[in-house]
Amino acid sequence: MTWGCEDLSAAIGATATRDAAGRYLSVFEHARVQVLLAAKAAGVQAIDGVFTDLQNSKGLKSECAEGLQAGFDGKLSIHPNQIAEINAAFTPSHQEIADANELLALFAENSGAGAFRFKGQMVDEPHVKRARAVLARADAAGVSLSPALPSGNIQPAPQSSRPSVRPHHGKWFEELSEGLIIQHALTRTVTETDNILFTTMSLNPAALHLDYNQAQATEFGRPLVNSMFTVALLVGMSVLETTHGTTIANLGFDEVKFPRPLFYGDTITAETEVITARISKSRPTQGIVCFEHRAFNQDGELVCRARRNALMKCRPSAL
Repeated sequence: MTWGCEDLSAAIGATATRDAAGRYLSVFEHARVQVLLAAKAAGVQAIDGVFTDLQNSKGLKSECAEGLQAGFDGKLSIHPNQIAEINAAFTPSHQEIADANELLALFAENSGAGAFRFKGQMVDEPHVKRARAVLARADAAGVSLSPALPSGNIQPAPQSSRPSVRPHHGKWFEELSEGLIIQHALTRTVTETDNILFTTMSLNPAALHLDYNQAQATEFGRPLVNSMFTVALLVGMSVLETTHGTTIANLGFDEVKFPRPLFYGDTITAETEVITARISKSRPTQGIVCFEHRAFNQDGELVCRARRNALMKCRPSAL
């Protein structure tokens, strides 16, 4: 979960987002904190917003450090030159990793003690959680978690130590039983920008999507959202809970229908039903699944239905 300071400033009519010292004005700091707390309450990553001053690397470094201390898990980058600075800020040092390992080892030795002394300070369960979070960030960054490593520059873990199955949210073939219906978590309000960008990028000159005057003369009285964007959005919204990290290829669509038009400002929710699922005859470790994706507007009206065939991975034998 993240937030857009500049978008918020435009929405509320603000003339500035930061004070003379570079700190967020109170209304924007309030929004930033609310996003952080909401993300943590939902159990998802909290990603801090962009730092727009491309020439101020010191300011970027300081804001990354402050964001990490506050609890953010990362920060959006607005330019490639910012990536290294952000990665360095959110990647634990070897000293931090060593301290976390030492604290957890001491915690294991004092199991049931509730609180114990560590480097002259009283520590308890919250400190243990923070230590585990440090190791989790290090693992996600590909840094060795061994406490025996010397301090110094961060060294990537050997490739052989990386997990053979990368983290994923999708389902293995065996989990996709016929008749299964999945309600998707992601939702999206469609904007005029979405429609114009998609239509022009795909070289579609249809006035129905681009020309307000001509669109007003149609039975709809306004521009329609490009239906190819609608189906692309629907399939994208379905990926997280169905095929993320578990698909091999999209084999094609059997049927795509648009029962109702989609307009700017409509909010889309989606669901997917497994229509058929069978093991591939030529690839016995893979399966072919027919998904029916369905998109609904804010009034619960069906605006798109698409049947899609996907080649899916079977669950690895090691899992």
